[in-house]
Amino acid sequence: MYANDIKSNTRYVTCGVPQGSTLGPILFLLYINNLPCVTKFNTLLFADDTTLTLSNGSVRELEKSVNNKLTSIVAWMQANKLTINFKKTNFILFGDKSQKHSMNIFCSQQIISQVDSVKYLGILIDSKLKWTSHLENLGKKVASVLFKLQPFADVHLLRIVYFSLVYSRRIYGILNWATANWASIADLAKLNNRAIRSLHRRERIPHRDLFYSARMMQIKDTVFTRL
Repeated sequence: MYANDIKSNTRYVTCGVPQGSTLGPILFLLYINNLPCVTKFNTLLFADDTTLTLSNGSVRELEKSVNNKLTSIVAWMQANKLTINFKKTNFILFGDKSQKHSMNIFCSQQIISQVDSVKYLGILIDSKLKWTSHLENLGKKVASVLFKLQPFADVHLLRIVYFSLVYSRRIYGILNWATANWASIADLAKLNNRAIRSLHRRERIPHRDLFYSARMMQIKDTVFTRL
């Protein structure tokens, strides 16, 4: 490899793959593909993001079962020369909405922290499945894009930005978060209404007419259509 007319020395890769290589992701997927075979967790694999799920009617039995089953995960990783990034590892407990439970989970003598919400493939999932965290985060993204650009861009550019950075995020995972109560979704709808007014710079025209002229759908129409 050359950089600034200087040739680097040759090195042999004896373990792992070079970061950023084309073949690396495929080899990694093949390498971890047998993980579900060595554990009784329900295993979800997406690139290097691995999610383990387990259910039990008793919180104490669930805690015991999780800790026992994690030993097989640790053994498999040690045998395959892999390590767990504990800074990015946590667990979330789904249960009775009227009660708050906690568990003590350990892995390689490290405490795994319990969280109230977790991001999975771009969607924030909270322990009560109310989708409040995801909707709040989505609202911030909607508000931060168009309102900052509005003084400097024309309507055509703002519309392009809306569909590429706002609408695409708004409909992502909608089959999940649309099950939230309307009170939570209403705040996102208000921000979206502000965004359409910001796009057209018109204050006295009804929202529905603005969305219709822009060939866009309101939040409530999008939600009900998807459901």
